[in-house]
Amino acid sequence: MRLPYSVIEKLNNLTNCEMTLYLWLCERQNNRGVVYGVRMADLKNHMSKQSFYNALNGLQSKQLIYTLYHKSEHDYDIGLFMKHDHEECKQGYINLNNQIFQSDDFKKLNSREKYLMLSLYAKTSVNISSSGTKAIHRKNKNEFYKKYTTILNRSKRRIREYLHDLRKFFNINIHKEMYYIGRNRNTYSLDKKEDKNGKLKHRIHNVKAMTKRYGIKGATDKFIEDVVKLYKNYIKMFDEFKLDRAIAKAIEAHSKDNNRTASAARVHQYLRKELAL
Repeated sequence: MRLPYSVIEKLNNLTNCEMTLYLWLCERQNNRGVVYGVRMADLKNHMSKQSFYNALNGLQSKQLIYTLYHKSEHDYDIGLFMKHDHEECKQGYINLNNQIFQSDDFKKLNSREKYLMLSLYAKTSVNISSSGTKAIHRKNKNEFYKKYTTILNRSKRRIREYLHDLRKFFNINIHKEMYYIGRNRNTYSLDKKEDKNGKLKHRIHNVKAMTKRYGIKGATDKFIEDVVKLYKNYIKMFDEFKLDRAIAKAIEAHSKDNNRTASAARVHQYLRKELAL
């Protein structure tokens, strides 16, 4: 769920649905930057059918994603044009697993407000200094407006409106023609992980997607939950990507069982075979 600082600058001209889809993908990507088995129905609570396809095409045209459509399964494998090497992450990244990005206040922002919020969040991510003061972004007021009116293609008045809405996350002050922007108490209180390792959304999506792709009958929430728990059994022995593929193959094998409904125990049996255990 890492969003490198270098990628944030490419998100300045997204539509609301493009931003929603992109962040949704970021939260569910594997460690190679791919989300398998994405369907329009996965985003039905966020956008209409046409908006989904418009967002998909828009992100492709802006070279932020690439797709592989599986016609027979009616789903997409979607890759993010994002480096996952150590050097890029070393330059800094935002952890979308933090509770602040799962909050209703963040989700209600429009795409340009989200871009500005992510940009300012990155600029205030410096560790607490030796003097004990928290990170503050300092910028000449005129230079600030010149920068963001150009980047966001919006008027100075609209940028002021965005800043007003972002006071939910930041303390924003002006002194001697300088902006002083720092995270507020609310942001610091929510600046902690939503789940322990940030893999839960990815794992749940992967199991659900493969269950749908291979047509497992009678798959309940309990079945999904039990299969997801299998990751914990083997994560110390195998890396995440290997487990993703092994679980997908185990679910596919289970789908070929005659007259069997969804069984996490049966998936586990096939998983052990795939892992040669």
